[in-house]
Amino acid sequence: MKRLMLIGLVLVLSAASCSVPPTSSPVPTDTMEPFSQPTATIDWFPTTPTPTPTLAPTLEPTSDMRPGLGKVIYEDDFSDRSSWATAVTYDGSIAYGVNEITLAISKPQRTLQTQPQNLQLDNFYLEITANPSLCSENDVYGILFRVNSPYDYYRLLFSCAGKVRIERVQRAAASPLQDWVYAGKIPPGAPLMVNLGLWVSGSSIRLFAEDFFLFEVEDNSFTSGGIGLYARSGGTTPLTVSFRSLSVYELETTTLRPSKSQTFTPASSGTPTRTPTGTAPTRTPTP
Repeated sequence: MKRLMLIGLVLVLSAASCSVPPTSSPVPTDTMEPFSQPTATIDWFPTTPTPTPTLAPTLEPTSDMRPGLGKVIYEDDFSDRSSWATAVTYDGSIAYGVNEITLAISKPQRTLQTQPQNLQLDNFYLEITANPSLCSENDVYGILFRVNSPYDYYRLLFSCAGKVRIERVQRAAASPLQDWVYAGKIPPGAPLMVNLGLWVSGSSIRLFAEDFFLFEVEDNSFTSGGIGLYARSGGTTPLTVSFRSLSVYELETTTLRPSKSQTFTPASSGTPTRTPTGTAPTRTPTP
């Protein structure tokens, strides 16, 4: 009996020696974040000083190339439909629009032209606005001046390729005074609206576009005559060009300054050398 009790005690003591003592929970402590230095904010689009804009050079009007401009002696807004000849032909038509006159050609290699009634000029400055609306590269339009007959006059031509030419037509034969050159102020193509100027005094002929001087030629074949409008189809497509806002100024020749290629001799009496052309035609408003 005692032996059995001794064996039981030994087993109890052995079990106690093998038990694992309880593990204590760790005490939480504050975790310190690593200290970092502040960084600068990057401005990806910094403000830069606004520079003072430099103005582009302004081209000055060439008024010195149009000396002696006097009063308006003829003016036409094309509201009076009796001043210029109109027509309807197999080749095209010349007709009035709203404050304009239109030359329309429907056939290739055809010509139309028209003139106002009872207008004769010698020295003058003329301005008119041209509006080619249908126009191919080989088509031309322009102004006739110092017209003496259907076969004798000067012709100022503009092509829809942006070129210009002045020629003398004498006994129906055309001779260039200035052959085709590019006119920087008249871009090629259509539709287009361009203001044209023509200064004529003695043998000097000066051309302007958009108020700027283009070039000058000299010729004394014709000293006076009428004016007209002109169109010619050079391609295979229709040509339509309108003209509006015509003004003609007299030249006070005693105030003319000579150009590099022309010397003007004022009249000895000090009076203008221009031959009087009378007053502008009287217009009756169209109902």
